[in-house]
Amino acid sequence: MKAVVYCALGIAGSGVVLALALYFYTFGSFGLGNQEAFALFGDFMGGLLNPILGFATILILLRSLWLQNEEMKATRKELEYTRNEMAATRQVHTNDLELQSRNHLRPQLKAVFKESQTALNDAWNTPRPLFNVLSNGLESSSFHQVRLEMKEVSGSSLYDAWERPQNRFAAYQIRKLFSALLQSAVALVEYSDTSLETDEVRRILVDARQRMIDLDLQDEVRLTEELGTLDATIMDRKNKMFPKFHQAIKI
Repeated sequence: MKAVVYCALGIAGSGVVLALALYFYTFGSFGLGNQEAFALFGDFMGGLLNPILGFATILILLRSLWLQNEEMKATRKELEYTRNEMAATRQVHTNDLELQSRNHLRPQLKAVFKESQTALNDAWNTPRPLFNVLSNGLESSSFHQVRLEMKEVSGSSLYDAWERPQNRFAAYQIRKLFSALLQSAVALVEYSDTSLETDEVRRILVDARQRMIDLDLQDEVRLTEELGTLDATIMDRKNKMFPKFHQAIKI
């Protein structure tokens, strides 16, 4: 900016000197002259210097506008850089909070899943009176025992047996516990970070599903859809960029 001002002042000064030199060279008199001569001298100087000074002023104005534009560009770049830095900082902070939340919730979800698995297994193996479940008249004391006896009776369907008033509550309890196991499995998978954990969860659910199918406790199509829900959740977790999902190497 200083260089432009100095240049403009140089042009203006040069114009003044040039105007004086041309005037005295042309008219050949260095006297002050009378009032009319002063008027003519003023007109001459004004007519010659005004365009020069106007041009110098335009140069200064253009330079000022250019500098302002450059400063605005620099300011915009600085603001953009600041926004990016703030966004990156917010993302890091958000990721830290999510990791803390996941690390806090994962043990709780594991505990809930383990409790659901234990509750289902206990209900499955606990002796209870189950009346006329099999067509051969064998009396069973637990769902586990019914499953063992199923091997001796081929082609038996137990749908009707679970609708009997004596067996309805026991069947309802098993279905409810299986549903709780499925929900806890899906929740745990969403917060799992390794395939070792998701594979184990799926293995447990597949085993429970097969037991439900063997005893006709729930429709097989519905059980397949529920397993598909878990598989879709596992796939979504694997495809999620953050936090990183660790795929175990199978040997």
